Formats: sequence, structure tokens, C-alpha cells
Amino acid sequence: MERIPRPGEFYRHLEGGLYQVAAVAEHTETGERLVIYQALFGNYGVYAAPLEAFMSETDAGRPLQGGQKRPFERVCPKEEGAEPENGPEEPETGGASCGGQEPAVSPLLTEFLDEEDFDRKMALLSALKKTVTQRELDILYEVLDLPPVSGDPELQAASIESGLRMRQRFSGTRLR
Repeated sequence: MERIPRPGEFYRHLEGGLYQVAAVAEHTETGERLVIYQALFGNYGVYAAPLEAFMSETDAGRPLQGGQKRPFERVCPKEEGAEPENGPEEPETGGASCGGQEPAVSPLLTEFLDEEDFDRKMALLSALKKTVTQRELDILYEVLDLPPVSGDPELQAASIESGLRMRQRFSGTRLR
């Protein structure tokens, strides 16, 4: 089998959804290895799939996006259109880097994404604005389902903050 997905890596499903790997786990009874991954859209569901199925080649009859050969293809979100990575296999160490990008994101970003409290989330975003990278901004756009804005990082972070404030303002007033 090819290399094992690592936590933090991004994969595009053959039907188009973007997912992030959380872990590779072992089934307690069968010992089967499972890929635990989260959707970066919709309800942000968390799923498990057998490692072998996650990395196997697709059936010839299934529609494939852009010549995709597997149910999940690794992608680099920073690249235009998040195309599959076609570079050489990475060494076993080095985290979830993608195509030479830095392997980790700011701990502030991770804390921001995990935070439930709106005020704390906004405080973390404010702190993150001082050192945010374009890669982290791209992750925020994707995870928060906000349209990307061009310009310097400070302007982009302000746009994300504005989008979150608007979402917070109107989330409690929708009819259900």
C-alpha cells in the first residue's frame, strides 16, 4: 500500500468534497486500520473509512473528477483549485506538509477552529491577524465557507472577521 495519510492532510473526494484527516485509528476488535476524517463543508461531519478503501483505486465505472484514480486524492488547499499533489512521496517525518509548504499551522488557528464561544473565537482571530499566513487564511476561507478576498493578509483577516460577525448576528434570527 502507498503511504498512510497523516493528521492534518487534506483530501478531495472523487465527488468533489474537501476533507481533512484527523487520525488513523485501529479497530479495537478486528485490528483493521481506519482513516478518521472530517468534512470541511456542510455539517462538518466526522467519518471513518477502512484505510485500504480510503487509498484504493476506484471502480472503472465511477465518474472521476479530473482523472482522479482513488476515492480520495491528497490535495494542497493553497494551490489554485486544490489539485491533487503529484510530487514525490514525502519522507515519513515532517508532519502534514504539502508540496514543500510549512508542516504546521499556528496553534492559534487550531484553537480558533476548536473554540465554540463566539467572543473567545473573535479574540483568537484578532490575535491570529498579527501573524497569519496566506495558507492559514486559505484554510479559514475553506473551513468557514467564506468567499476568498484578495489583498494583504490584514484585509483578508478583517473580511473573515466581518463574515463571522454577520453569521453570528443572523444565526439566531432564522426561522426553523
